[in-house]
Amino acid sequence: MKYIKTLVGALLATALLVTVATAAPSTNAPIVKSKGYLDKWTLSLAGGGSTALGGDAEKVGSAVGGEFQLGLPGHFVLPLEAGIRQGVSYNDVNSSTWLLSTKVYSDWTVVKFGNLQFDAGGNVGISYGNTSPTWTIAPEVVSRLYLKKDVDVFTRVEYPFDLNEGKSLNRLTYTFGIRLGF
Repeated sequence: MKYIKTLVGALLATALLVTVATAAPSTNAPIVKSKGYLDKWTLSLAGGGSTALGGDAEKVGSAVGGEFQLGLPGHFVLPLEAGIRQGVSYNDVNSSTWLLSTKVYSDWTVVKFGNLQFDAGGNVGISYGNTSPTWTIAPEVVSRLYLKKDVDVFTRVEYPFDLNEGKSLNRLTYTFGIRLGF
């Protein structure tokens, strides 16, 4: 079962990286196109945390932190945004730990009702700091409320998997922030 989870995680990571590479602007990629305000880059500033869902008493804890995100909207079957995130957080699991994370992500717009939008996608990246590096992959859902054409506030929830060990981290990571188009 461990190898199946690792294989599924590797396939999801590959699909995510291919999507991010495909979403890059190129004159040789006619399928990926921007339209309207989507020609702009996006910059997001966010804060959030992570809470364990239970399990071993020594692994139950929380984390809080902040995040910077740079993305480029486009269109590949559905409207999407792909980019990179850099985060810093403080974690109190086992002992006090400062963590940094660098992730690539891709989120597809699934439903849009007026100023409210729901996205689904995923991310893959590495967490590091004063602990051993951990590669993770996570499915995520995002809800956005547009305040203006190129400004929205959002919430994101993700459920990460540890690619080093091929298992779930059994926690939810949540983020609240603002995104600007420029």
